[in-house]
Amino acid sequence: MKHVIRASSAALLALALLLSACGGPQLPVDPSMLAVTVAVDLGGEAVEGGDQLTPQGFPYDPDDGSIAGSVEVHVYDKDGDAVSFDVSGGTYTAAPSGAVGFITLTPGSESATVNLPSSGNPYRFESFGRADGDVVAYDERSQDVAVVPSVFVTLRSVLEEAILVPRYPTAVATPGQVLDLMLVVMANGHSDFPTDYLQVPVGDFTATYGTVTNAAAGPSSVRGIRLTVDPACTGDVTVDGHVTGLLFDGTAYATGDLPFHGGAGFSLSCPAAVGGEVAVDLVPPTVTLDSFDPATRVVTGTASDAFGIASVEIYDGPVLMASTDPAKVSGTVSLIVFAPGSDEFTTTLAVDPVGGISAVALDPSGNEASTEPTFDDGFVYVDASAGPGGDGSAAAPFDTIQEGIDAVASGGTVFVRNGDYDGDHLVIDKPLTLRGESEAGVSVRLSTTGYGVEVSADDVTIENLTIEGTDPSLSLSANYGVKVSPQPVDDDPSTTDPVLTNFAMTDVTVKGFGRSEVDLLGVDGAYLTRVTADGQGTAGVGIAISGSRNVALLGVSTLGNDWGGVGLYSTPFGGINGVSGIHVDTASTFAEPVEVYSDTGAGPAGAAVEDLRLQGFTHVVKNPDFRADGDAFTFYMRTESGAVALANGLATPERSYVQKLGADVNGFVVAQNRFVVGVGMSLQTAIDAALPGATIEIASGTHTITTTTTVSKRVTLTGQPGAVIETSGSGFNVLYIPAGGAGTVVEDLTFVKTDKAGVHNLVQIGADDVTIRNNIFSGQWQAGDSDITRALEIQGGLSGLLIDGNTVFALRQPAYINGGTPGTTGTISNNKVYGTKGWVVDGALMTFSGNTWRSDGGTGPSENIDCDIALLAATPNGVPQYDPIADLEAANGGDLLNLPGSCDQRVP
Repeated sequence: MKHVIRASSAALLALALLLSACGGPQLPVDPSMLAVTVAVDLGGEAVEGGDQLTPQGFPYDPDDGSIAGSVEVHVYDKDGDAVSFDVSGGTYTAAPSGAVGFITLTPGSESATVNLPSSGNPYRFESFGRADGDVVAYDERSQDVAVVPSVFVTLRSVLEEAILVPRYPTAVATPGQVLDLMLVVMANGHSDFPTDYLQVPVGDFTATYGTVTNAAAGPSSVRGIRLTVDPACTGDVTVDGHVTGLLFDGTAYATGDLPFHGGAGFSLSCPAAVGGEVAVDLVPPTVTLDSFDPATRVVTGTASDAFGIASVEIYDGPVLMASTDPAKVSGTVSLIVFAPGSDEFTTTLAVDPVGGISAVALDPSGNEASTEPTFDDGFVYVDASAGPGGDGSAAAPFDTIQEGIDAVASGGTVFVRNGDYDGDHLVIDKPLTLRGESEAGVSVRLSTTGYGVEVSADDVTIENLTIEGTDPSLSLSANYGVKVSPQPVDDDPSTTDPVLTNFAMTDVTVKGFGRSEVDLLGVDGAYLTRVTADGQGTAGVGIAISGSRNVALLGVSTLGNDWGGVGLYSTPFGGINGVSGIHVDTASTFAEPVEVYSDTGAGPAGAAVEDLRLQGFTHVVKNPDFRADGDAFTFYMRTESGAVALANGLATPERSYVQKLGADVNGFVVAQNRFVVGVGMSLQTAIDAALPGATIEIASGTHTITTTTTVSKRVTLTGQPGAVIETSGSGFNVLYIPAGGAGTVVEDLTFVKTDKAGVHNLVQIGADDVTIRNNIFSGQWQAGDSDITRALEIQGGLSGLLIDGNTVFALRQPAYINGGTPGTTGTISNNKVYGTKGWVVDGALMTFSGNTWRSDGGTGPSENIDCDIALLAATPNGVPQYDPIADLEAANGGDLLNLPGSCDQRVP
């Protein structure tokens, strides 16, 4: 009879509620279909030789506990007919001619939504767990999915072979020996022990131990059995028995018994007798220590003996570090584990050894073998307090860092204990890790006028130390803290230069060097994490990146570097000429006025600084004239105030402009066609630098403009809150918008004329489609003054003008509007005008609406002088813009000052 493991209805209902709470499954659109969740648990991890629970239901790789397989779930309706599916977006929908015959579940996708016809209920679900094409696990269940719409597959491993293996390498059984036999159960199609097999979880079988000969049986479990060999053993120690679990008989999966070793049982010979009565072992075992990684503390080795291994222990001098005896394991002593059926063992030490470690092995007769203490040139120690003549071991460290660098194996670690290390410079010309005990405790003081630490090899890591330049000259031309560059590099394009890869610095302070604290040239792939670059007031840059790519600055800090925090340079030297793929995170800080800048002035032609990810950076500053190659420089800043301060602080601030930063679809920063003009900066410079369509923000604060600013391209000039433009004098326009500025918008600005000098038109418009909106124009004009001051002068022959929402007061006129041929046209709406002599229309055809004539914006008596709107003689009669006058009055507050009268000078 076939046995099937089934989950209880209560458990399945609980699972259904849980899955529903997590957002699935969703009801299908077709009400005749049932939405069902089919799931399997393929998680978990098994650790060889440990006490951790192994994953249930699916065999695993005993080396790492991983589950490498998938589950096929076949569905049958109430008539026993197989269901096929169409698959869309991971959802399986039953279809008579579906292209898919089963549901596939994997460790990465352990559940699926399945739509089944309600008419086929109840359904049978048959699941096959496969690894390398073999069925290694199985489950079958029937379920009314209308009641419980979640099917949880509970797999059981399919067994093929069960064997007993000595816990320690054992060739023969010795009289009186305590012999542990470990039970290894292997899955169907994967029983090539010990090279290639899958181990069955202990929850998928039971074990029965039968007859034991030449030994007394002790405790037993699904993990194995403990035997005590007979004192007079001269024959074979044997154990028979079987495991009970799921088997495949060629046609069906059913619970059955699988005998040990294919029915032969376990057998291990006792030693041959000498003279028929006495046996003796006079040969010691062999033991090796094959590897020790001080970083992970993992130890591997071998131990073997003609009779067997009784125990293995690892010592650090006199101190026990690891043992095969579980009774000796503690917080400082780790367990040594042998691979089943092998003489290879491994352990992870619980604490760091002080010196070299050695292994000791004993056989059952008490014979002993041991190894010499290890010295691993992959991990070399340096201690400033050590005397000369050390060998780099923990017990006898080198006393200089360069000795450690020279002695360590390629790819190894030089561990530098806390202390002060003085010298000229360090050279790192092979892959290694230079690791200090602590950043504050390891002080590397170098007196070089050239390179402090010169790195010319791939795969170098420097961490946990401080590097300080002590040369008082601090040569700006060649004094680098950490110089990272392949050798050789030159500026000859006909030669192929190497590129250095995989450099890393973590928790390092570099300070007191004149040119740069950290300098990368010709590097592809670098991480600088929590690196502090302190120039201590010198004239260089904190971190220089030249001709390099794919560099991450994570949590770095720069200070005291007069050129700036980070410099990105093109270079004619080496195999990379531009700079790309630079990432600066939000945790990085820069105390200098210049935070990050790029310089492409060194060339060669076409070398660019590009593909930058600068988190938190919002603006760039450029000034083409601040030095001879100023066009090659771009300054990246995190705040608008910092950008404006930098722009004003350059040698020629009137040539500085600030752009806002954005990001492209790849997340790389780009300078937007959006500019900011801070107080003290030139609006004309920003307009000249902008492309047509740009937005130019005039920053909050008071800006003084006393010369004409020409807007010769379409831009939007917008004021930030509190942006004020003050002007004085006459004979110029604050803004002049000629024909090229068609489409320009001027908005949200306050214009203040601070004196009475005239004639002074604040804004002169000579272009079509100009918009002047939401501005404030004011001056010092009062009734009776003869000076002419206007907010606007509008040239003739223009069209599409919009003057809306502005406030004008204390100027002689809000605007003088010329007519021309054809007459200027546009709209003047919703403006508040008071304390002026009103709008002057000289032949133009402007539509006035919604305008008011009082400071409070109300409809009472006008606060203008003489006129609200003056229509001069050149202005036509009988046009809808002005006639009938009653309509014009109604559209603009209901009562126009002095209209009709002297303000309407048109010829009847």
